[in-house]
Amino acid sequence: MSIDFTHAKVYADPETFANDIPDWSRFEFSDGINILTVNAMRRFQRWNGFEPYLGAGVGLSIPHVEVTRPEGTTFNYQVGGAAFQAQIGANYYFTDWLSVFGEYQFNYAMNDLTLSEGATLKTNIITNAVVGGVSVHF
Repeated sequence: MSIDFTHAKVYADPETFANDIPDWSRFEFSDGINILTVNAMRRFQRWNGFEPYLGAGVGLSIPHVEVTRPEGTTFNYQVGGAAFQAQIGANYYFTDWLSVFGEYQFNYAMNDLTLSEGATLKTNIITNAVVGGVSVHF
């Protein structure tokens, strides 16, 4: 089992403003879309120092909503909705207590947000990450 916190930045591109929301001047989660998940992990048998693993989890999306439109400005953190994570990776053990790891993470965050003046915004965000590091095992 693991607990994972992912922080990513999301911005609307100029094409989105031009085609879909021309009256808006800002739509971003630049202070971050924060994804907190609890994951079940499955580690496989170590072979020649390598230990592959898989994980999947569920949690919450907590974006910092930044929207500027003619009706008003929204600038706050909100609980957006459910979030899901999947990951695959491997440890390489140098000793029983020291390893390095590399992993790929996929996050899917559903967001049902409240904007100023009572408007709402629904958007689903997908993020991908490649993560690496050093682990010390006790």
